[in-house]
Amino acid sequence: MRPNRIPETSQYNVMVLFAIMAITCLVVDAFVGIVPLRQTTRLVHEPLFMIQKDVTIPLLDLSDSDLANEVITPLPSFHLPSELSTLHLYGMELRRPVHKMLIEHIVQEQVQGQERMYGFIVDKPNKDSLVGAIGCTAETLLEAHPENTNENNSDVGNDDSPLVVLSRGSYRFVVKEITKTFPYPVAIVNELVDDEPEDTANADIYDDENILYQDLDTATHLVRRIMVGLKTLIDQKLQERKPELTPLEISILQESGAPVPPVNADEQQAEEMAAVFDIFQSSLMDIAPVPVDRYYAVAMLAAEMANVDNEVRRELLTMTNGVERMRIVLQEIEKAISMNQARKVADSITDELDEDDKDLKVGEPQLPPWIKGIRDGTRLEYFWSEEDGWCGGVVDGEPIKVLDEVIVTVRFDDGETHKLPITPDEKVRWRPPKRE
Repeated sequence: MRPNRIPETSQYNVMVLFAIMAITCLVVDAFVGIVPLRQTTRLVHEPLFMIQKDVTIPLLDLSDSDLANEVITPLPSFHLPSELSTLHLYGMELRRPVHKMLIEHIVQEQVQGQERMYGFIVDKPNKDSLVGAIGCTAETLLEAHPENTNENNSDVGNDDSPLVVLSRGSYRFVVKEITKTFPYPVAIVNELVDDEPEDTANADIYDDENILYQDLDTATHLVRRIMVGLKTLIDQKLQERKPELTPLEISILQESGAPVPPVNADEQQAEEMAAVFDIFQSSLMDIAPVPVDRYYAVAMLAAEMANVDNEVRRELLTMTNGVERMRIVLQEIEKAISMNQARKVADSITDELDEDDKDLKVGEPQLPPWIKGIRDGTRLEYFWSEEDGWCGGVVDGEPIKVLDEVIVTVRFDDGETHKLPITPDEKVRWRPPKRE
């Protein structure tokens, strides 16, 4: 399951974060006069002015924390104009005293040369040292203690009070030197930049999973495919019109302690994505006239729009091959498009059912009952893509159950064999064969 941008630890905290994120785009201009969000203009054709070197920042390392898989890994936006960085906002809830202390210190003291900036560690080559670690700097925009809103409460800073933080991704870095270890690490870092791209990519480096992308041997082709894919993905989101919750559904969510999503939040996010994409597409050559910067800008923004999971984010941040990064992002975009298409087909089938036969289900998605009956030789169908549609096949071997997933090897009717997971989130892509 993909990590949430905002951990659902309590309904009140989640609603506070939603409110913070909703108003941030409206007040960010006001912050410019109070807290400098960008101190330099990054001129991509003048590399000496764009590369950050010997910067001192505190480091936030959540790799050994229970938040490692809950907090979304930030992606950089320092290379973008401010109006295009609104998608790179991340909320997190911190409870460990040392983590809260770090954020509170940079807000109160503002580390010299980097206003409200900290380094989010994503990869440590050496577990015993942070030297050589790679991460993404993040700029703290807002921080609050939502469980202590009473002005007379004197325990605002106590260890039991969570700290809700809203940050924006800035630039990648590699740790050069550790200057302090207590109470939290402080490091001297250099910005991590991509290698100069080659004219063509080496197709031999791809495994079987990426074999479909080996024919994309030019970076220009990759950029074009990514931009077309983003347009399709955004159009899909704009076309989605989720029905509003009924009073009964709202009541059930409230009684269960689950957060009630804000009205039209998905539509607002889709409209924001569309606006950012239009500006980015029309001004790409001005933002990044140099190829190496263009490939970087396209891949990072596309990954954010596709809402890739933390594992993919870490991979994108640690690699310096811009062409390979675009291949990975394109694959994620086309997966998301295919998933949306499958969900649309499933929704259209569900809409045909009689309303009296529908069950109100609240909570985590579950696998349908028929999945439990899958055995070696069971026939089923899988929605491969909008072009290929539903593909029939036979299960080859006994399925393997891992936590809430069922992994099956399917021998499809066209002769191909694939090992595929059946997960609660992607159950719409599976169905038993239609009866003749």
